[in-house]
Amino acid sequence: MFMKYTIAKAGLAAGLLMAAQVGWALPMLSFTSAQSDIEQTYQLGDTVSMDVWISGLDPASGGGLGGFNLSVGYDGAVTDYKSTVFGDTLAEYSFFPPSASETGSNGVDLDGVALAGDLSDQPEAFELFTLEFLAASVGTSSLTFGSVLLSDASGDPLVSGTNSATLNVVAPPVKVSEPGSLALLMIGLAAGVIGRYRSRSSAASA
Repeated sequence: MFMKYTIAKAGLAAGLLMAAQVGWALPMLSFTSAQSDIEQTYQLGDTVSMDVWISGLDPASGGGLGGFNLSVGYDGAVTDYKSTVFGDTLAEYSFFPPSASETGSNGVDLDGVALAGDLSDQPEAFELFTLEFLAASVGTSSLTFGSVLLSDASGDPLVSGTNSATLNVVAPPVKVSEPGSLALLMIGLAAGVIGRYRSRSSAASA
């Protein structure tokens, strides 16, 4: 099993190098359908839902997604992992069993294999799953893909690239209560009246 895994990793590395040299377009794993890095800001206590997409597939030529084994890393102190919801497309192509397991407090491993024999009509881009977090503390959490192994319909390695996401968690703005606002208004009015009274008194004395 280890030997097979090592060979697959070596094949992916060679494929990435070749793709970079000849300028091939690669399938991409992203936290958005736009194939780009993203940065988002949330308030403390918010629920954070991050959609994970794969795009740039070529199912008609045998380059559909037949299986995946990957990890997503994050700062668990800032974004506390809660759950994973797998996309509808995985069910349509009988991915079994799509699973997610938390690894420590800073990562989650995800995998699945398609039982459908024909992937030629698979979409070129679709949502793999949604990761749900709690914005647990103020700070920055970087979401990155690691140990990515993708395969096509034949089980051969599928070379891919990845994007990342930066999540900023901030403290909610301080809200002044209505009674406090009214009190401030009254103090301001009183100060204005006193100021005018003193001005008139000073003018009368002069």
